[in-house]
Amino acid sequence: MPTAAPRLCSANGCPDVAVRHGRCAAHTTQEYARIERYRGTATSRGYDHAWTTLRNRYIKAHPFCVACDRNGVLTLAAEVDHVTPLSRGGERLNPANLQALCKTCHRRKTGRENQRQDMQTATVTLVIGPPCGGKTTYVEQHRQPGDLVIDLDAILVAISGESSHTNRDALKPFAFEARDAMLAKLWAGGHDVRAAWVVLSAPRAVDREPFRRRGCRVVCCTAPQSALFVRARAAPPAAWVDHVHEWLEAYEPSDIDSVIDT
Repeated sequence: MPTAAPRLCSANGCPDVAVRHGRCAAHTTQEYARIERYRGTATSRGYDHAWTTLRNRYIKAHPFCVACDRNGVLTLAAEVDHVTPLSRGGERLNPANLQALCKTCHRRKTGRENQRQDMQTATVTLVIGPPCGGKTTYVEQHRQPGDLVIDLDAILVAISGESSHTNRDALKPFAFEARDAMLAKLWAGGHDVRAAWVVLSAPRAVDREPFRRRGCRVVCCTAPQSALFVRARAAPPAAWVDHVHEWLEAYEPSDIDSVIDT
């Protein structure tokens, strides 16, 4: 039976044969060292006595691997994992950000996260909230020169040449396509963007989950209902009031999100 030709190391310009994860022995060692420098010590990463106490209590209450369970397999959990990693803004001691995993599933998830770290260097913040909730203002106050801002309203202004929210329906398919192309480029990596802000309404948890899986921080900009309605009535079109109602009815809060009162 013929054997497959050996593959070369994936590191740029390396002529040696790959032995593990697409890299030669020397580059594999370098990669592990880089990851350990990035991770730091256990204590510096937040795994102290408070974590150990919470971890032991959590795994006692959740003894089976949730990833295996989704595939119909019952496996004892051995690790308590942060759904959103601490390095990407996940809350260290929030049970809502924890899940029980077996060693195999935990190792796979960590590998995927390390791979995303290599591919995606930008820190991405998803800014959500109702109409008139202050999303654009929040981004304007926090972005830095050179940051990427992906905002459907801003795209519509750019392609219509008008700041008004009226008569835009025909242009929305173009705006959606432009936004999705920018997101695809952001996720693909290979760029020099270090920080990006994505503005969406995203009232439902399922709308935010794809961003959370990529390690994005989620910020919800909102205000008391009375203030939202005052703003909506003062800003054309009049349909903003209905849009605020719709968002408030659909909103599914999350303990992981940072809520900003505007």
